[in-house]
Amino acid sequence: MQNFGTVKSFEYIFAVTEESTVQMTVDISNCDITAICELQCGDIVLADAANSNLKLLNQSFHNLSVCPLPDIPLDMCAIGDTENAVVTNGQVHFYFLQDGSLRSGKLIKVHKQSSGMAYFAGNLYVATMPNLVKYSIDGKQDKLLYKDTEAGGQGKTKSFLNKLLNNTMLPG
Repeated sequence: MQNFGTVKSFEYIFAVTEESTVQMTVDISNCDITAICELQCGDIVLADAANSNLKLLNQSFHNLSVCPLPDIPLDMCAIGDTENAVVTNGQVHFYFLQDGSLRSGKLIKVHKQSSGMAYFAGNLYVATMPNLVKYSIDGKQDKLLYKDTEAGGQGKTKSFLNKLLNNTMLPG
């Protein structure tokens, strides 16, 4: 862990005041939300694995639009003010907010068994079974950061990625 710098911890407490449905008329199955991210403007993007789409919600959690995906979304992260990245089977798809809808952008290839992803300081960190790999934003593999050697490498890599990059451990 000394390679990542100072460990910082933040705790958040959320209170649910109301429920909203995110099921849309184009959905063929009940929603299975695998990832959520908030864009700088306050809009919320949901990754729906059951329907292979992204759902854009406003700050009041009203459905604004739906964007079909070419494959099942496994994870997602915000990478800019109006852009997010979605990892599917072996690919990262970039989407940007334009005129109240999500539009498809570039695509980069990553390891086929990718299951998690985060963005920090201009780089993508992609969790695979069993590795954590750093990629540049244009898709060049930078380096292997972590290799899970316990229990056949199943399960700890995504947890490590979440702790590292989602406000539990930040490089100092």
